[in-house]
Amino acid sequence: MKTRSWISFIRPELRGARRIVVLGVGNPARGDDGAGLACIRDLRRTRPRLPSFVRLVEAGSVPENFTGRVRVFGPSHVIVVDAARAGRRPGAIFFVQPSRIAHEDVSSHRVPLSWLARYLAETIGCRVLIIGIQPGRTEPGRPLSVAVGKSVERVTVGLARIFKTIRAEANRDREPASRRKRPVPVRSSSA
Repeated sequence: MKTRSWISFIRPELRGARRIVVLGVGNPARGDDGAGLACIRDLRRTRPRLPSFVRLVEAGSVPENFTGRVRVFGPSHVIVVDAARAGRRPGAIFFVQPSRIAHEDVSSHRVPLSWLARYLAETIGCRVLIIGIQPGRTEPGRPLSVAVGKSVERVTVGLARIFKTIRAEANRDREPASRRKRPVPVRSSSA
């Protein structure tokens, strides 16, 4: 049985998105725990640039300190990217249901991601999505492992493509009806 990719979970959740915050969480001084921040840094370097409806926030290991910045932008969706332990192979990328995170959490932060997700959803009225990357090494002073580095690149490329699709859909929706291609009427050959 084939498992669904993280993109197949995230893409439908972003339908109708007006403003999106991507919140990178983690500690870059602890190896693979810096995966969320590495994603934000890579997204900042993407070309062409990300659309104006996307805001990137490097929240570090205290994401609760950045909720004001998120609130000011007024997102319809928040995507949290974080190293998350889920018993998978290092570098595995997966969609995390906020409601399924145990209160002791799958991350190493002071405030559990489940609480952060609930707080953002309730106070901003946005949808919160979490992308987890299974860490390997999280010892102090270690760099990102090769496996997690490749996963960071896959998340960056995947999100950039999704945002490009959303921009194209938004532009198409804004196009005046008079400029949209009209379907050619089909007539029966017996008429």
